[in-house]
Amino acid sequence: MVFTMFSGKVEERQQMIDVREAFNLWDVLKSEYDLKEYCGVCYRFAHDRDFKILISLFLDELQENKITLEKMMELHGVAGPEQGRLPSNWYGNSEALRDEGISTQIMFYIQEHIENLLRCVRTSMTNEKIRNTFVAMLQRTVDISDSVYKYLKLKGWIDTPPIYLNTPAEVNEVISCSTAAHLWDHLTFRYDNIHQTKLLLSYVNDIMLRKIIERGLNKIVHQADTLEVECKRFGITMPKRPSEVIINFQTTNAFLISDDHIYRTILCGLQGASILHADALKECTVNDRIRGIFKKFLLEEVGFYNNFVKLGKAKGWLNPVPLYRVS
Repeated sequence: MVFTMFSGKVEERQQMIDVREAFNLWDVLKSEYDLKEYCGVCYRFAHDRDFKILISLFLDELQENKITLEKMMELHGVAGPEQGRLPSNWYGNSEALRDEGISTQIMFYIQEHIENLLRCVRTSMTNEKIRNTFVAMLQRTVDISDSVYKYLKLKGWIDTPPIYLNTPAEVNEVISCSTAAHLWDHLTFRYDNIHQTKLLLSYVNDIMLRKIIERGLNKIVHQADTLEVECKRFGITMPKRPSEVIINFQTTNAFLISDDHIYRTILCGLQGASILHADALKECTVNDRIRGIFKKFLLEEVGFYNNFVKLGKAKGWLNPVPLYRVS
């Protein structure tokens, strides 16, 4: 209820875009064109029937995104990039490229596309419809990447990174060294987040900001609990936990830190957390269940960030980005 009150008529009336959003639209559309052309070539060279179906599903997603972005750019007067070449009825040596090599390259492109879309979500501040569009594209692309990971593992087309060997003997699951590091990094990060958030809460005056921060605090506490369970399961040494004692300075230093400063501090934290989740998602290739946890963390972070931006705009706590002008 706290978040939904910022949607509706305000978003419907909004037609402006800022300079960063204009570039984001252009940049993502350019990547959609490039990906569409490359995947079209890969489809022609691929041999495995199931792999061709997977490529075609990604091509359908790219086509849908392409149409959406082109309409937005036309609406806001943003000139688009040049399109890729149309496919032709060319023929070549079908053995020139192996399915394994094609799949690896497509996975790299998808990973880069996720990072690009995440950057667009983080930097699109003015137009709600544009940011919501990038959020939806990111969610669908993350789902596709998960399917590609599972398919590559099924086919044996993905290399096995160094395995974490300190897992207790009774645990049947396996994780890579990178995944063990990400679990530790995430837990350390969340411990710091919990302590800092509790500290900032002691200075908050705005009731709505307090409610939203408390909701976010509950979420990161739950994530920390999840990470603790996984670290214990795999025998990963855990960092020190933060103090539970937070001294409330509200009564004597009510104006020591302003609400808008607290808001922007937490906003930066949300941006950093989303990058951390995306890195973990990209590198967690061995254990599908743990990758699912990082995927859940990323999508939760993006959803909370999207709504947190709406609050900042409604309160006037975000500095306005220079607007894009057609002429």
